[in-house]
Amino acid sequence: MYNKVLVALPFLFAASSLNATVIDIDFNDYDHSTGISDAQGVTFSLDGYPGDTGLATTSGITWSSTSYLSNTSTGVYPTTERLIFDFDELVTDVSFVFQNWGTGKSFYTAYGLDDVELEIGSLAGANGDIFTLASSGISQLVFDNGYEGYRNWQFGVASLSATTVDIPEPALIALLGFGLLGFGASRKKS
Repeated sequence: MYNKVLVALPFLFAASSLNATVIDIDFNDYDHSTGISDAQGVTFSLDGYPGDTGLATTSGITWSSTSYLSNTSTGVYPTTERLIFDFDELVTDVSFVFQNWGTGKSFYTAYGLDDVELEIGSLAGANGDIFTLASSGISQLVFDNGYEGYRNWQFGVASLSATTVDIPEPALIALLGFGLLGFGASRKKS
């Protein structure tokens, strides 16, 4: 009996193993006023009035040497309402450092597949604070300052970390099924 279990276990583990990749982006690794379109499986974009859309750009503030990916394509005003992070794969364990300049009431929204809203939270008053999201299966993260009329405040993200999880291929699912069938058949014969 134990030999049959030992034979079935490798199939079960092989089929159930997922390939996780860690995303760890520190925008301090980029010079100020550097336009960034993508890094480590994340695409960055800008959207919304009053600033122009385009390439998200790192910027800093005069009293800090920290670089932030901000909601502006110039590193200064005019800003856009939204800074958008699109993930190439679904992610979990998302955390980021956020800086809100001015008194804007910025917030974030995490979306899953098919634009399903998974989580929303306030970033008001954030001053280099770390935020960790509770949701998993995130495909897009949107930072927005268009809440209650505060649409012209600059904000930025200093760092981003997340873990991607590949969805198993059909062959792996079939392998899991064969392992379970073999395990079940061996128990029946005993």
